[in-house]
Formats: sequence, structure tokens, C-alpha cells
Amino acid sequence: MPVKETARSEAAVIEIGSTSIRMAVARRQADGSLPHMDDLDLPVGLGRDTFTTEEISADTTERCVAAIRKFQEALDELGIMPENLRVVATSAVREARNQDTFRDRILIATGLPVEVLSEAAVSRLSYLAVRPWLQEQDFFKTADTFVVEVGGGSTEILAFAKGRVKAAHVNRLGSLRMQRELGDYARGEHGMAACEEYLTFPVAQMACALATEGAARMVALGGETRLVRNVFATRKKTMPQNATSSVLVSQIRDFIKARQAWPVEQIAREHGISEHQAETLLPALAIYVSLAESLGQSQILVADASLRDGVLTEMFSGRTWEGEFRHQTLHSVRALARKYQVNLKHADNVAAAARAMLAFISRTVRFEPHDDTLLHVAALLHEIGMFVNTRAYHKHSLYLIENSEIFGLDAAEIGIVARIARYHRRAAPRPTHEEFSDLTAADRVRVTKLASILRVADALDFSHEGSPVALHFEIVRDALVIRAQTHDDLKLVQRQMDARAEMFRTVFGLRVILRNAREDANHEEA
Repeated sequence: MPVKETARSEAAVIEIGSTSIRMAVARRQADGSLPHMDDLDLPVGLGRDTFTTEEISADTTERCVAAIRKFQEALDELGIMPENLRVVATSAVREARNQDTFRDRILIATGLPVEVLSEAAVSRLSYLAVRPWLQEQDFFKTADTFVVEVGGGSTEILAFAKGRVKAAHVNRLGSLRMQRELGDYARGEHGMAACEEYLTFPVAQMACALATEGAARMVALGGETRLVRNVFATRKKTMPQNATSSVLVSQIRDFIKARQAWPVEQIAREHGISEHQAETLLPALAIYVSLAESLGQSQILVADASLRDGVLTEMFSGRTWEGEFRHQTLHSVRALARKYQVNLKHADNVAAAARAMLAFISRTVRFEPHDDTLLHVAALLHEIGMFVNTRAYHKHSLYLIENSEIFGLDAAEIGIVARIARYHRRAAPRPTHEEFSDLTAADRVRVTKLASILRVADALDFSHEGSPVALHFEIVRDALVIRAQTHDDLKLVQRQMDARAEMFRTVFGLRVILRNAREDANHEEA
């Protein structure tokens, strides 16, 4: 979750990654920029443990403790207070079966809590990191843009269409996983061919999911592409003039081929990196090359931004980014809805009614902070299952949503949205429903409340195609009275509502009564 907004002028972040632990310290400038005061990197191979045995060993844990303590010493020298420090961890900790034991050990030894980032959080922070640069680029507003970061355990892609998030994809294809599986096959004269064969299927899957049309640009966030860029820039005796430049895909290929037979120690020595990083350098570059070629890219734009920049941005800005982020989430949801041919006119009308009802009911009933967003998403996608079949489409909606990636929502939140959509019609949630019984007690209540609102909102869209109807809500004794600004006869709609609103009555203790606001006004005038 975003940290509370403060007036901090300096902040630091420690990122526990697959091959090393990195720290960045930044000071906010008058123009809002966040130049780094210090960057530190200590090699610790967590990913080697997690992606092999699914657990972080005690020895690796102690190396992490030692690294973080060194960072704490550096922070003390810089005068950075603990409250201005955030420690985050990515896939190597997230996928470890003993992540709780690991986090407890770090907390006991250093006094620092470790925040394990979900895939959705990583997408959010990557977006915050690269957003300032993207917004300055002319192509960003007119072409598809793919922001790619290859990590040790996964490849993360943010897809933009004309400046707005279209999708976020996380594929369990990582440089360390790849190196572990290929071993010596990735080395020597035939190493590139072995890498290409290994990457054919997963990269084709990723490229298919991106479904680009027309002009597109690929932007890399990984340190591996920055290293290659700087190697070729140095050979030309000119370093990049700004924070971003490009590198030809053919140059990356040449770089890989020239080092395919080198021992890890030689790669590390040549480029001033740790052996842990050298071990995954070529596999990571091979993934970038394969993906770029599958997308028809001859060059890759290389950005000097990282996950740590996103964390720092969030720490300095507090919650000021949330409105824009929510907008980007909803844009990605609309892209998903269009993919499955959802009637967006109807979906928008239902979403407007559902959100208005939630706002009114929340005056007396407690809801969670993000319930409005989850209800909005569920309303936009509640009929997505019709793409499969109109029979029992609410169950198909559950499946499609639960198996989709939605930018800004983690797996648990997507699961909540899927169940809200599933229960927008037909049977109310029952303990015998596996998709309902597997939720926590709090989430069962959450789904029930939001699904009952969605049922009423769906019934309020009288024509499925018309403009949204202005609604006024009022509680009169044991009923929620909804006055609609419409010329329609609401008698038939009320009959349908009586059947649809039974779950709402059970949850909130209120009948739902429809009134025609125009007729009420005429009666008052008479």
C-alpha cells in the first residue's frame, strides 16, 4: 500500500532481488526531480535458492542480514532516518515457501520490516518509475509502447496504447530460471541457438498477448540492456547525452555471441559486475532480443529507471498518484472488455448506478477503501462471460476474470472482482459454492455486499443501450427508494427488481422500491 504522504526531503529504498540487494537514496529537488545521492549493490543469490529448492537457505538469509546492516551503516552516515526507509522484496522472496521465516529473521536482526511486493505492486511501481520519461516522448501518445523488465524469476511487461495502460503481463520466464534450466547448453558455439529454441514458445505467448497493431516501441528497464548500451556508447567515445538512449537488437546479439564461451568469472571481471549478475547477464539479454524480434523491433529504447525509482516516487508523492493510477487501471479493464466484446454502453450505465448506490449506502454501512474500484471493475466486466456462452454466462465471467491480468489489481483483488461478477445474477452465494467457501470470512462479506449492489444496478439499466438515468436515493423506513429520471413505465422493472433485489434485502435489510421522479414531480405540482 502507498505510504502516507509526508514532507520528507530525502528517502531511501532497499530492494531485495534475485541476484543482489540494492539500495538507492534520493533527495527531492525544487523541480520535483529525485536524483540519487547514493546507489549501492551487494551480490546475494536469493534466486539461486528459491528457483532451485523453493526455499531461501539459512546461509543466504544471513548474507542478506549482513548486506542490509551495511546499508544501515551507510544510511546512518547520510543521516537518513529509519522512517524514511522502505525495504521491498520481489519474486525471489515472494515465491519462497519460507518467506515468513526469512522476513522474521530480517526484522529481528535489523529492525526493518520487509514488504513483499505482489506482481500488481511491481507493475504499479514500474509504471511510476518510467512515467516521467514516457510522458516526454512524442511516440508515447501515438504508438503502442511496451515497457519490459527481465528479472531473475519473471519478465514483466507494461503495455500502453496511445499513452494509456492497456495491460500488465507477468510471465514466469526469468534469466535465472532460464540459466538454471539450460545450464551448459546456453554456453559455447551453439549457445544462442539453444537459447532461441528454449524461448520460442514462452516469447510467442507473450507477443500474442500483446497483440500490437501498427507502430510500436519497446522500452527496457533492466540493468543488462543499460550495460550493453554503455559498452557500445564507450566504443563510439560518446556516452548517452540523456537518461535514455537506444541499442540495436543486432548489437545485443553480437554482444551475446562474443561472450557465449566466456567463463562467468571473465564476464564479471570484464564488466565490473558480480558473478551472480554475470551468471544471468546473457540469458536476460537473450530474452530481450527474442521478445524484440517477435515484436518486429530493430532497436530497444533503454531507460535509466528501476523499480527503486518507483518506490522512491511513491514515498515522496504519497497518495497524489492514486487518481491517475485508478484511471489507468480502468483503461486496462476497458481494453479487456473490448477483447471479449462486452457491451460497454450497458457496462458503463451499470457501473455508474452501482457506484452512486455504493456512495449513498456507505453513509451508514462500512466498506473497504478500494471497494469502489473493485465494484467499478466488476460492473464493467460482469457480462464478459457472454463471449463464451449466454447460458450461465455469470460462471464464465468468473473464469475469464479470474484468469486475466488487470493492471493495478493483484491476484486476490482479481479474485474478488471475479466473484462479484459471478454473483450479479441467479443464485446468491452459498457455503456449498467452492468459489465462495474458499474466501476468508471478511472477503465473503465483501463479495456479498458488492454483488448485491451490482444486482440492483444491473436491473436499473432499463434498456441496455440508452443513456445513463439520473438516480436519487433515499431510505424510507425499511426500504431504499430509488427515484429515476425517466419516461419509462417502471412497473415491469419493479417486478424484475423484486426478484433481483432479494439478496440486497438480505444483506442490507432494505427492500428496493423504484419511483419515477418525473411522475412524482407531476403529482406534487398537481
